[in-house]
Amino acid sequence: MNDSSSGKNRFEGWEDAAADAVAFAEQFPPEVRSGIVLALLMSSESRGTAASTKGPVLGAGGTPSPKAPGGIAAVAQDAGVDANTLGRFIQIAEGGTVTVRAARLGTSYADSQNVYSTLLAYVREKALGELDTESALIRAICNVHRCIDRNLAANLRNRAWLLEHGVKGGNKSYRLSPEGEQAAREQIVSLCGGSD
Repeated sequence: MNDSSSGKNRFEGWEDAAADAVAFAEQFPPEVRSGIVLALLMSSESRGTAASTKGPVLGAGGTPSPKAPGGIAAVAQDAGVDANTLGRFIQIAEGGTVTVRAARLGTSYADSQNVYSTLLAYVREKALGELDTESALIRAICNVHRCIDRNLAANLRNRAWLLEHGVKGGNKSYRLSPEGEQAAREQIVSLCGGSD
């Protein structure tokens, strides 16, 4: 598709980025692949590729999901922060995909893994009514924020902010512990610069 003013293809440069994202996403379950591809394409701007919006994870920013029972306003209310301020850092896309737009959170890989994973689970629970967050989504958010390593599952278990469900080698999911809920709430308050 050509831009009428310049005659150039508006999507030039996207082919390689899209092919790489699709290839990476194929290692995850089919139901989360499109969200992973979208997140990787969005994060590619920081590496100088074609994406036009910087901001991990798992979906584009924009309007709240119509399936969301409370959306970003419910998250803000639960954390005691202003919804508009929170919307600068966390968005929920049309498909219910959560995007966390924040510079590196955490002081180590293990800390960052716990912070981003817990934020994702908290937002999914409060905004979308989803109590469980699939391990593929946890891995994807850590990948986009460049804090993934082979110790992810062990690091999440050690902090105990997320409770693991499922069997080894099977589909796993995570659910917030009371400590995880409090940690996510405190992180959101910190991101928004204090309480409402």
